[in-house]
Amino acid sequence: NSPKFMRRRPSFKTRTVRNSELPDCTGWDIVLTGHSLGAGTAALLSILLKNDFKRLRCWAYAPPGGLVSQNAADSTRKFVKSVVLDQDIVPR
Repeated sequence: NSPKFMRRRPSFKTRTVRNSELPDCTGWDIVLTGHSLGAGTAALLSILLKNDFKRLRCWAYAPPGGLVSQNAADSTRKFVKSVVLDQDIVPR
């Protein structure tokens, strides 16, 4: 028998958001950051958002290595900065 709280299904309320309800983000700067797996997530998210936010920057602390192809890595050099400590094996 599992505890009672594990048997309950979560309830999520959703609603559609219209573009007119969103704030005008023109000219906003966005900085994404993360450590380890979060760094990989931030780097991938920055690739997805770069077309909408031209001044986007990403600081990835010890991101997992081999996350994207060499071409993708080369295309992110101007806006994704990876920080790796000495001989940390995870980012290699």
